[in-house]
Amino acid sequence: MLALSVSLAWGRLPLDGAGWSIMTPSTDSRLCYVSTGSGDDATGVAYRPSDPLIGSDPQSPVGAIKPFRTFGAAYAKTVAGRPDWILMKRGEIFKGKIEAHYGRADTERFVVTSYGSSGERPLFRTGGWQMGLNLMSNSYINRYIAIVGLHLYCNKRDPSSPDFTGYVDNYTGIKLYAKVEDLLIEDCWLEWYQTNISAMNGGEVMKNLVIRRNILNNAYGSGAHSQGMYCDGASGVTLEENVFDHNGWILTGPDKVGGATMFNHNTYFNSVHDSTFKGNMFLRASSMGNKWCANATDADYNITIDDNLYVEGEIGIGGGNASLPYRYRNMTITNNVMEGIGRTRPTARSLGWYIDVADWDGGLVTNNLLIRREDTGGLGNVFAINVGGSGNTNRKVQIQNNTVYRLASNQPLITLAGGANFSEISFMNNTVDTDNYTPQIAAVRGSFAHYTFSNNRYFTARAASSWFSASGSKSFTQWAALAGESGSATGHGVFPDANRTVETYNESLGGKASFDDFIAQVRQQSKTRWRPEYTARAVNAYIRLGFGMGNKPPKFPSDPLARIIHERYAFIHNPPDGRPAGRPSGFDAVPGFVGRSRSPQGGLFVLHE
Repeated sequence: MLALSVSLAWGRLPLDGAGWSIMTPSTDSRLCYVSTGSGDDATGVAYRPSDPLIGSDPQSPVGAIKPFRTFGAAYAKTVAGRPDWILMKRGEIFKGKIEAHYGRADTERFVVTSYGSSGERPLFRTGGWQMGLNLMSNSYINRYIAIVGLHLYCNKRDPSSPDFTGYVDNYTGIKLYAKVEDLLIEDCWLEWYQTNISAMNGGEVMKNLVIRRNILNNAYGSGAHSQGMYCDGASGVTLEENVFDHNGWILTGPDKVGGATMFNHNTYFNSVHDSTFKGNMFLRASSMGNKWCANATDADYNITIDDNLYVEGEIGIGGGNASLPYRYRNMTITNNVMEGIGRTRPTARSLGWYIDVADWDGGLVTNNLLIRREDTGGLGNVFAINVGGSGNTNRKVQIQNNTVYRLASNQPLITLAGGANFSEISFMNNTVDTDNYTPQIAAVRGSFAHYTFSNNRYFTARAASSWFSASGSKSFTQWAALAGESGSATGHGVFPDANRTVETYNESLGGKASFDDFIAQVRQQSKTRWRPEYTARAVNAYIRLGFGMGNKPPKFPSDPLARIIHERYAFIHNPPDGRPAGRPSGFDAVPGFVGRSRSPQGGLFVLHE
C-alpha cells in the first residue's frame, strides 16, 4: 500500500457555503477601522477581536467603535509580520492609495477589507497616485496578504469623471513586483487604470496568487500597452470567477488615443506555470481574451483554462511572439463558451480567432462551444481552432468533443498545419456546423500523417466538392480517404436550441435581450449582491444545454497524482462515515480509489492505494 500526501496551498483560504474566502483574525490581531464620516485620527482605536464592541464578526462590529479618519493613520497602527486588519467603511469615498504589510502565516494574514451595512464597496479615488496598491520588495517577501472588498478607481483617467485630467499613462491599480507570495485579491473592483493588475517577478520568486470574484474593466493606454491583468514569471496563479470587461481600449481603432490595438488584452500572461483560469468572464477585449506569451521553449506549462465565458474581442485564447519549439507544455482548455469573437472588430482588423494551439508539447482542447461569428461585414480571417505556431511544433494534442456553430469566414474554420515536428494530434468527436454560412470546414496544410480523425460531424452550406482543403479543395469523401477518417458523418448537428446566446440568457432572467444589459448586470456582482445566475458557469450551462452539451470531465493521464492535483479531490481509504466506496464522477475506475470528498482548492490531498 502506498500513502502519499500532497500539500498545495496556492494562496487559498477555505471557502464558506457561498464560495467566499473565510478570514478570521487571530487573538492578537489589531483591528483598525476607517471612516471619513465618523472617524478621527486623534481618537481612533486599534481593537482586539475580543473587545466587546467587535462581536463575532469584525466586519459588522456590534458597538460604537472609534474609527480613524484616514487610511494612513490606521496603517501606522499596524505592524509587519502580524495578522492585523484595516477595515474601510462601506459606502464611503476615500482619496489616496492603500498599503499592506506582510502577514504571519497563510491563515494569519494582513487584511485590508471593509465593514458596515452598505451594499457599496468603499471607494478609493486614487487618481493622484500612480498605483492604488504597490507591493514591491527584493529584500523580504510580501506574503500572507488579503485585499478584499475594495473599489479602486483611477478617477483622473475616466473621461466621464469631473476629475478627468487627460489621457495619461503609467497608472496601475494593483502592482506586484519581485517577492510576492500567498496573496488573495477578492471582491474588488478595479477600473480606468492603464493596467488594472500588474504582477512581475523581477527575477525573484512570485507564486500563489489568487485573484477571484473581482471586476476589472476599462483599462486603456493613451500610447503605451494596456491590460486588464498583466503577469510575468509567476507560478500558482488562480483566476476564478472574475469579470474582465473592455480592457485595453476605450475607442475602436488603433489610430485614436485610447484606441484598441493588437497589443492590449483582457489578460496577458508570460512565462507562467501551474496556473488555472476557471469560471471567469472575458468580455470585449481590445484584442485577446487571454494572451499567452512564451519566448522560450517550455516557458508556459501546466495551464488549465476551464469553464470560462468569452464574448467579443477579436481573439479568444492566443499565443504568439517567438519562433521557438514547444513553448507551451501540458495546456488544458476545457468546457469554455466563446460567442461572437471578432464581431465588433475593436482594432478594425477582420479577425475572429477562437482557440490558437501554437507550439504545444502535450495538451487537451475538449468540450468547448465556439459559436456565432456572424457575417456583419468586414468578414475575413475567422477560425474556430488553429493548430500551428511560429515555432512549427506541436505534439500529443487531443482536440475532442468540441462544437463549432455558425461561424462565417473566408478561411477554413479548422486549420491544421504540419511538419517534421508535428506528431500524435487527434481530432475526434467534434461537431462543425456552419448553419447557412459557407466557409470551408477544415484544411490540412502539410501531411495527414501527424493527425488522427474519427467520429466527427461536419456541415457547411458551400458546394459539396469543396468542404475541405488539402492541396486543393476536397469533398468529404475525398478528405476522409486522405485522412483515414473513420466513423464520421455529414449533416447538421442535432441541437435542442441553437438560438441560445448570452443575450437570450439575460432575457430569460427578466432582463433585456441585449449584451449591454447583460454587462450592466454582471458589473453589479459583489459579495453583498452576489447572484450565482450571473456567473460564467451559469451562463455557460444555459448555452451549452441548447447544444446538448454538459461539462464532460476531461481525460487525464493515468498517473493518480496528476489526477488529484488537477481536480482538487481528496481520496480516502475506508471512508469514516460508512458511505459506500466510490470514485469521482467521470473518472475511470482505478483500483484503490475509494470514496471522495471535495476540498477547497489548496487543501491537503491524501491518496491511499
